[in-house]
Amino acid sequence: SVAVTAGSYYDALEENGGTVFLGLAHLTEHALFLGTQSFPEKSGFDEFLAKHGGATNAFTMEECTVYFANVAHHAFRELVHRFSEMVSVPLLNASSIWSEVKAVDSEHAKNLQNPDAQMMRLMKSLADKDSPVHRFRTGSHRTLQMTNESDLQQSIRRYFDRNYCPQRMHIVTYGPHSLSTQLREVDKRFGVLPRSGPQGLCSPNPRQFAQPEPFPPDRLGYFLRLEGSRPQLLMLFPFESLTPMLASHPITYIRYCMQYDAPGSLKRRLMDEFELAESVDIWSEDTTAGTIVWVGALLLEKGSQDPQTVIQAILDFLADLRRDGVDPRILASLARADQLSWDWGPLQQSTDLVTSVAQELTLVPARRLKDYEVITRPSPASIMHVLKGLTAQRMNVCVVDGTRVEDFATAQVAIRAPNTTVAEPPEVHTVDQFDVRYTMQGLRERFPSLRTAAGGGGDLIAPLDLRRIVQKDGPRSTPRGAVGRAVPDVSARRRRPEPGEETSSPRQRLSLPAPGAPTLFEALLPPPGAGGAPHSAMPQTMHCRMPGPVRYLPGNLTMDLACARPGHGALGHRWGARPHALSGAGGPRSAHNAAVFFRQGWALPRPIVRCSFSLMRPRQNVIRGVKKLALLKVGAVMFSDQVQQALGDIAFSGITWSIDIAENGIAIELEAWADTLRRATERIVAEWKKPINRSNSHAFSSAMDLVMMEYMPSSKEPVYLAKEDIDILTTPDAHARAELLAATKDLMLRNVSTPAAAAGAFEAALRGPFATFGLVMGALEEDAARRLSESMLGTVPGDLSVESHSPEVERLRRVVRTGRPVEVRRQTPRVRDPNYAMYMRIFIGVPSIHDRVLLAMISDLLMQVAFAELRTVRQLGYNVGATVSLDSNVMYVSCFVQGQVLPPDELEAQCERVLSVAVPEAIMNMTETEFRGKKDAYIDHLIQTPTSPQSEVEFFKTPLALGYCADLQENLLTYVKTVESKDWLLEAWTRAVLPQSSLRNKVTVKYWPWDAEVPDPATEAATAAAMEAAGLPPDAVERVRRERGATLLLPNVTSETRAEVLRNGGCFFPMKLICHAGPSTMDFCERADIVASPILASPDGHEPVTAHPHRSAVSGGAVDGATTARQPEGLAADNAAVLLRREGRGLGKRPVVAFGRVGALDPADG
Repeated sequence: SVAVTAGSYYDALEENGGTVFLGLAHLTEHALFLGTQSFPEKSGFDEFLAKHGGATNAFTMEECTVYFANVAHHAFRELVHRFSEMVSVPLLNASSIWSEVKAVDSEHAKNLQNPDAQMMRLMKSLADKDSPVHRFRTGSHRTLQMTNESDLQQSIRRYFDRNYCPQRMHIVTYGPHSLSTQLREVDKRFGVLPRSGPQGLCSPNPRQFAQPEPFPPDRLGYFLRLEGSRPQLLMLFPFESLTPMLASHPITYIRYCMQYDAPGSLKRRLMDEFELAESVDIWSEDTTAGTIVWVGALLLEKGSQDPQTVIQAILDFLADLRRDGVDPRILASLARADQLSWDWGPLQQSTDLVTSVAQELTLVPARRLKDYEVITRPSPASIMHVLKGLTAQRMNVCVVDGTRVEDFATAQVAIRAPNTTVAEPPEVHTVDQFDVRYTMQGLRERFPSLRTAAGGGGDLIAPLDLRRIVQKDGPRSTPRGAVGRAVPDVSARRRRPEPGEETSSPRQRLSLPAPGAPTLFEALLPPPGAGGAPHSAMPQTMHCRMPGPVRYLPGNLTMDLACARPGHGALGHRWGARPHALSGAGGPRSAHNAAVFFRQGWALPRPIVRCSFSLMRPRQNVIRGVKKLALLKVGAVMFSDQVQQALGDIAFSGITWSIDIAENGIAIELEAWADTLRRATERIVAEWKKPINRSNSHAFSSAMDLVMMEYMPSSKEPVYLAKEDIDILTTPDAHARAELLAATKDLMLRNVSTPAAAAGAFEAALRGPFATFGLVMGALEEDAARRLSESMLGTVPGDLSVESHSPEVERLRRVVRTGRPVEVRRQTPRVRDPNYAMYMRIFIGVPSIHDRVLLAMISDLLMQVAFAELRTVRQLGYNVGATVSLDSNVMYVSCFVQGQVLPPDELEAQCERVLSVAVPEAIMNMTETEFRGKKDAYIDHLIQTPTSPQSEVEFFKTPLALGYCADLQENLLTYVKTVESKDWLLEAWTRAVLPQSSLRNKVTVKYWPWDAEVPDPATEAATAAAMEAAGLPPDAVERVRRERGATLLLPNVTSETRAEVLRNGGCFFPMKLICHAGPSTMDFCERADIVASPILASPDGHEPVTAHPHRSAVSGGAVDGATTARQPEGLAADNAAVLLRREGRGLGKRPVVAFGRVGALDPADG
């Protein structure tokens, strides 16, 4: 990774004839990948990575730009060479730069409807217009193509020459080469670069941006209301740069207190008592221009209608912290918790490691890297300094809700008390570059009674003159994404609370207004005739319960039991010995049918214990029905919140736990320090066993709000929503957001959903019956593991007696086999999104060892070729890609594009060209050295070492739960060493992805912009013409033409449309893993009208078979006597469906169904 101390704040320093190209630094980041002196090809870097199993990316921040890549170890020297030329002698070709603006513009377009990006850009646009904080930073065609190619190239060249030199660079390498080898190679390439850059214009010292002050007093005290769908609140507090306080991490202390989760805490008062907000968080953003401290809250419906009470509660809470001062016990415990996380936390992946270290080196010297992550110098003075600045006099506030700004601006005057002076409705503005609307008022004008300090009659904030802020051209904005600091995603901020020991009892509470009484906001308004004067009888300040020190931190860290015994083979050497069966671990309730495994110690030694339990329902007991699932979800949220409150003083200690209930079973996870395991487990289990409080109507209302918020239309980018659609379409029992939201609303309207009903649904889901699988690993002895298992399983009161390998329990999630191409055509579900999106997934089948190895070797090649073709060369959008992956046990190939250049039908043609032309050509052009590099890269992937306790548990979990395929990874490693040439790759790719005669199981989701009309699908002839125009060869054109005629078209994706797929030739892929080598991938069919069950390990040692215990006929084929069933629709002619019956131990007289190629079945097996 290479980090350069120059970023988007430098844009305005490169004026060209008075023109400022906003987004110049970001465009430069893109341009450096488009060829260098020794490697002039525009897509040469992508091709290099594709040949050597690598990947790359970069991001531009305010004051630094970070480039990073990874490759197979044999290509390390060339990677360093290429990177050195990127940052010293890039071509910076004018036409290439001009074309690359499309990629930058697409990156901005993907963020246009991101509510966090809109909110934060709007708030930063209030900064002084001469401060870089004010400016739009991502760039777009409007800000970068204002003049011509030559001007833009000159500006980029000048920016590069002034900022890219060795003294402004930080380089981090990581790999198997010795440190001396890595240093020598870096010195060879970077050590010869001119110290002041190629033109001698680069200053060794980066610029400082503290002046002008971004938020002077006249830029503070404003309230903004922004149109959006997800209610949230954001408060901005400006500071001088807090980087000198880095080692004390003052925000950590405030966050710990703010996120404390216990009865009477800030979170619980806002969430349960007043039903105003789901969560509150605080974080900071540091640059030389200063530090911005952000406080954000996810609002519930009442909170979006009454933001003043939320704001006042947060301000009162901060005032209480200032008044109480810093508790040295809390601070010491936080420092201890930080140190434990640093010492024993998960290891970073190599790319993440070099990227984060390079970025941090732009802020602190190498000797202080630890200061960036850990409280190394606890400082009460630093915390108090920040707290003193978190006041109403020094803030701006923004609220997002679903109200149209015109409606809000007009209607807000109606809630004013009668006979008061009412100003004109606020003017509606539009955020530049985002086209999102907002209103702006002074906080004093909007909330006349808002107090700046805690207490009954705190000072009121002063009025402001809006005309000084709203410029004629409107504020500018920028999205977050590849450009900008890593900002917490407010819409996804649902972190586990950070509690502490309870040290005080709840203080006097505010009471909720009675039905028909004024809202909390109305109660705080001045009385009739009082105008904006302070009210002398304000409600009491909302005091909240504060935490104590972090509890359950280990005192005696011993490594006596922390090291695992080595296992067998290359992988056993890295991951340790396999866990063994733990007899009697399920207790008498499981009738000794529980399959629980144990291993002492870790391959990556840690004084930690982790356990994972899966309680699986038999297929006939799976909870079905969207309303049942919605009610269960509400009950599960109530249970989770109740337990979180009770365990508020555990979470920040490094102990993690979860109990998740779904339609098909229960998942229980626990990770704890070995030293505190017994005490922590007793506490957690005791709370899990408590029934849900059915009389807590506030908790129920909050849970309903949270569930409905979760089911609301997502603000994710369209390409990710398209992926969700495919997952729903191919996953049994899955439901779309709209279905779940409608069901939840219906339950509420019909008064079916009550606290008692939700609690009852949750408790009924605990009753089972269940088959039990568990895995306990870590620094404990076997008897302790047995006791831990019995304790954890004791939290589930239901029947655990189902045999662990019962054929009625699905251990692998079923995947729908469409049997024909399926296409969804619709407008994007993301409101106001202007992008086209296309996501295509081709399901190959259940892979053998042969297919797993060969297609996985192609995966990196596919990813880089797709990026080069779709992004670098054709500039179709920012979000493009392709991959080979697994959905449950089924392998698939996917390709996706999101952008504004081509409509979805044409995007599909471009993806087909990548699969049919670009990938085969890349394989055929592969040299022997490059092929060997592919093998080495895949071997490196297989023999990677553990990074955390969770990674070790997951490594062993699946094969142990299945009861077979324990040697799958070892078999993959053995097989890849036998692969002899690139011809093997080409044959596997052609057979799996480019069949000559059969229809592919291809599912495509296509989105048009939200306001565009969806066209009718093309005819076969038109499809063939489009594919030919895209450059597909005749055989590929014919394949796509034939598939177009057989395509099932769907207008949307719901559980009903999935049922339509199953009615029209769909079925399920076999629920099986193949652990042996073989040239054919299983693309066989389990009929959709069969109650499918999992794989059974046969008692005589033969390969497991799939049993279907509840049906006696398959599409006309009788069970009694071996007969040939009707061939399922969509199977090629060379496939046959054979119905067999096997009578054997463990199966009895049950029907056994297998579909396979003729001759593929061994007669000896039945």
